[in-house]
Amino acid sequence: MNGDGTINELIYNRLLCRVLGIVVLHPWILEGEIINRMQCLNPQSCRQLLQMMILDNHITTEKCSR
Repeated sequence: MNGDGTINELIYNRLLCRVLGIVVLHPWILEGEIINRMQCLNPQSCRQLLQMMILDNHITTEKCSR
């Protein structure tokens, strides 16, 4: 996010492409594994990015019962 609270679209789109690339290669990947692969973000920022992607309908989630 920018200092005024708006989203930096260029950075968001690059991070979006990176996460989508991970998910396409590993469709049943867990959130924690995505966070580990996204070394350019801290875990809290990565979770926020994933939440934004879910709200924008870029990715969907399912509950995993183990």
